[in-house]
Amino acid sequence: MIDFCHISPTAYLPAFTRTNGSHLILAHLVESDETYRNFYANLDDGCFKIMDNSAFEMYKQGRPMYPTSKLLEMGKACKADMIVLSDYPGEPGQKTIDAAKKTAKKYKDAGFQTFFVPQSEVGNFDDYMDCMEWALTASTLPEPIIDRIGLSIL
Repeated sequence: MIDFCHISPTAYLPAFTRTNGSHLILAHLVESDETYRNFYANLDDGCFKIMDNSAFEMYKQGRPMYPTSKLLEMGKACKADMIVLSDYPGEPGQKTIDAAKKTAKKYKDAGFQTFFVPQSEVGNFDDYMDCMEWALTASTLPEPIIDRIGLSIL
């Protein structure tokens, strides 16, 4: 399944997101922007809501990734259906895999589906492909721990 979602500035949310087949919601804006958070919490257009963990934004700012407990809290605040699991741009893929193994059940137990984003050190294509292969396998288990896989712009 491929979904295309506009990520929109808060002031343009109603106009820019009305044709989305699903919504990609940024965690750092859920945390800091009440208007943004409430827009999505009150949005009832029948479209799937995916809360991104804002790893790209945190990485670019040199800030630490959000902990699972905070992502769960923010996912509830915006009424997301799915949360992007913690991922670690620029670091070995195993770190992202280990985080998913440790936390995916917590997300599922809280009522969310899981979204995995493979990562690796910059330029390490083999590591990236190993991370992707792990995700594909984890999504096809009898009780999959990964519901959806996404590709980072990094």
